[in-house]
Amino acid sequence: MGVGKYNEQVEQEDEYTFPYHFASRFEPSFQTGFVDYWAMNYNLSIELVLALLREEDPGSVLDIGCGDGRLGQEIRKALPGIDVAGVDYSERAIAMAQALVPDVHFHSLDITAEHSLGAADAAVLMEVFEHIPPEQAEQFAAAVARLVRANGLLIVTVPHENKPLEYKHFQHFNTTSLNRYFLPHFEVEKTLYIEKLGWLNRFLNKCVANGFFVLNRRRLLDAVYRTYRDRVFQCASESQCARIAVCYRRRADGSA
Repeated sequence: MGVGKYNEQVEQEDEYTFPYHFASRFEPSFQTGFVDYWAMNYNLSIELVLALLREEDPGSVLDIGCGDGRLGQEIRKALPGIDVAGVDYSERAIAMAQALVPDVHFHSLDITAEHSLGAADAAVLMEVFEHIPPEQAEQFAAAVARLVRANGLLIVTVPHENKPLEYKHFQHFNTTSLNRYFLPHFEVEKTLYIEKLGWLNRFLNKCVANGFFVLNRRRLLDAVYRTYRDRVFQCASESQCARIAVCYRRRADGSA
């Protein structure tokens, strides 16, 4: 999975010249530092992952495909006292993560190759699996499983096939196609449908940024963010969603 072999991965690598994941925040109030149409969904995804990890109360968490380290930073803040680590094949991303989040352990390596990284009580694969070439997806899922302890939790978020394929992605998924990769190693514990498609989604994003203005009033931004969280971010059915979040439980015997 070397950088430069796939155009989609080159596109992602080129974005690590700026720590864009750190340009927005959700506390003490929602703010975005530049015109980022992904900011509300990204921050709400972090909040969802944090809520799921709090329910689990793990002793250690591994952020797989950690990029510039933003999620690791938020896990460290929300769950103090636990061991937090991140791993990514991109040396550039890891260098940025180590500079921005010095109290989290980051590793630059290919998890499908031989390495000495140990398994964690919980792992997160947030908006990562769509960046894996389909011919390597099964191998990658097996490598992820080896990084989760028996009975441990894996949280996966991916774009749904309801959403058009983006330029950095190899594939989008439905629940069946996603589970096909992970069920050999895990059992499904919970499936959530997120980012409800429709006019309200488009309208609220346009309220934050559009061709005429970028909203920067804190109270108004918070109001838009709360409305998006309460009425758009989670939805009732797979037919409505643009993304999926699945909690997987590693098999008790750790078998494949």
